[in-house]
Amino acid sequence: MAPRNGTGVPEAMSALAIRVHGEYREMPGLRLTVRQAARLFSLTPDLADAVLHELRRASVLACSNDGAFALVGEPSREPTAVAAANAATTETEHMSTQADWRAVRWVIERGVAGSSRVPVAPLGVG
Repeated sequence: MAPRNGTGVPEAMSALAIRVHGEYREMPGLRLTVRQAARLFSLTPDLADAVLHELRRASVLACSNDGAFALVGEPSREPTAVAAANAATTETEHMSTQADWRAVRWVIERGVAGSSRVPVAPLGVG
């Protein structure tokens, strides 16, 4: 890792790399592909690629599996096992609620819960 000056920026970085690093620090959570960085910073794709990789080599940026560059140490937006489990739990809870309403409807339609004249809402409402 390159030695750092008092601002936490590696001393051997180009002026353009320092500018791009500043943009990342001003926008927490920023994740850019080479193409997006080229457009945002008004650079050619080759120059954007060079500067992003310079920052990666200086341990300022990390590159994810999808090719997006973000500041080192910032949380990734890639799906994690916890996020996938939470999504599955939410879907299961939704399905369980639908099954509960189907059971209620079945009871009401068959008059088991009293009068068979109880109004029944269509499925999916509730």
